[in-house]
Amino acid sequence: MAKAAGAAAEQAALRRYRKGGAVPLACNWHAKRVHGGGEIDLVLERDGAVIFVEVKARRTLEEAGQAISRAQMRRVRRAAEGFMAETGRWGGDMQFDIVLCDRFGAMEKIPNVWIE
Repeated sequence: MAKAAGAAAEQAALRRYRKGGAVPLACNWHAKRVHGGGEIDLVLERDGAVIFVEVKARRTLEEAGQAISRAQMRRVRRAAEGFMAETGRWGGDMQFDIVLCDRFGAMEKIPNVWIE
């Protein structure tokens, strides 16, 4: 059930980004081991920037926010670097967003998250 809720949240987030003019490049993209592995929920492009999105769905938005760790975001960063290298986009603009979803369908987008 949790997997289904996560997939539904990713699809809802994708719809929101598409409405905002973003073009999807990949969903559930897995970096090769040589790039440190890791998965990125959504990869999109808008206005020349590649947007990497981590989607978290939990019972409440607060719980979704608490479910994201620094270590996980570092893995997303490494995977994003792998995506850029593997797709020949290295050196281009990158943006990292987090989308939080609750069980009622509420969604909160946190754009431009800094990842160390």
